Amino acid sequence: MVDDYVERGYKVKSSGPGETVVKERTVGSWVIHILLLIFTIGFGNIAYLVYRWVTADTVAITVNEGAGDAGL
Repeated sequence: MVDDYVERGYKVKSSGPGETVVKERTVGSWVIHILLLIFTIGFGNIAYLVYRWVTADTVAITVNEGAGDAGL
C-alpha cells in the first residue's frame, strides 16, 4: 500500500510499527509557475511553491493486524 503512494510521488514522512505517514510532494502547475515568473519577477513563483508544499496531501496508512482477511 505504501509503495503505491510512493510511486505516485508521495514521500515517506515517518514510519513506525503499524503506521506510515506519507506526504505528497508537488511543485504545482508549470503553467502557473511560468506566469508567476513573468508577472512577479519570481517572488510569486516562490510563494506559490511554498504554498504547494505546505498544503500538500498527508496520508496516514495504518495496519490492523488483528483483521486478517476479514476486510476482503
